[in-house]
Amino acid sequence: MQNVGADSTVQKWEEFNMEKLIIYRELDGLKVTPESNFNARIRNERRVTDCSAFSSAEEVREYFCKYFGCKDEDFIDWSEM
Repeated sequence: MQNVGADSTVQKWEEFNMEKLIIYRELDGLKVTPESNFNARIRNERRVTDCSAFSSAEEVREYFCKYFGCKDEDFIDWSEM
């Protein structure tokens, strides 16, 4: 699932800004989701942000920090697991 634009990503971040964000890798690239969704038995795909355009978790982290005002400590990196 891909985001239709930056507005949906901004809305997601504002909605879940109290939670840690998990960066993880799937076959089609990197994804970001709140920790509660990552640990859920059935994931809500609407809460997953597609970051397949980025080549590393560090790039994703920098992008979210620059454009959405989050901090490095807001992320948990599972992309190399």
